[in-house]
Amino acid sequence: MNSNSSINNNKKKTRSEKNKPLEVSSRAPVSAGRERKSSSKKSSGSTIITDPRFNDLSGSFNAEGFAKAYSFLNEYRETEKAEMSKELAKLKKKGKMAAAEGIKAELERMESQDVARRRLSLKHEAMKDIRLKQREQVAKTGKMPYFPKQSEVKKRVKDAMLRETAGKSKGAQERVLAKRQKRDAAKEKKHLPSRRIIDSQDY
Repeated sequence: MNSNSSINNNKKKTRSEKNKPLEVSSRAPVSAGRERKSSSKKSSGSTIITDPRFNDLSGSFNAEGFAKAYSFLNEYRETEKAEMSKELAKLKKKGKMAAAEGIKAELERMESQDVARRRLSLKHEAMKDIRLKQREQVAKTGKMPYFPKQSEVKKRVKDAMLRETAGKSKGAQERVLAKRQKRDAAKEKKHLPSRRIIDSQDY
């Protein structure tokens, strides 16, 4: 009996090297009255982990409500940008150009994010305005609503951005126009046909 028990213990617990931890076999027999746990079956007492972003119980995402609820973050962001601008001026005055370039790059990144965020907000406002006018048109004339073209929405957003830029300083206007020209130039370059390299052997 002792020999059989020692053999079973050796089968359950193995040690490949002296200093390594024990390895318990997963094929250990299950006692009567118990069920073997399986990864494919969920036990009644197990906790199910879910992601609220993809859970229907969390409701649909409301971009307008989200922007209103967290609008105070924009004030903090503007304060942070103002402090960074002051620090940038101090570093330039002291001649610490390396540190100044780092803050300048971060400021440009934040401004670019603000412009993209504002453009997205204006796009939502344009779509909301188009839907409102469509509902009024349906109520008056009975015509079916149409799906707005992306070109129409982009034009509305562009006009709104220009109106907002008109109230800013000349330097801010130039920065916005420079970014727009750079973006348009990149789009044109992308659609240009690639130049074929002519080999001298072709002649």
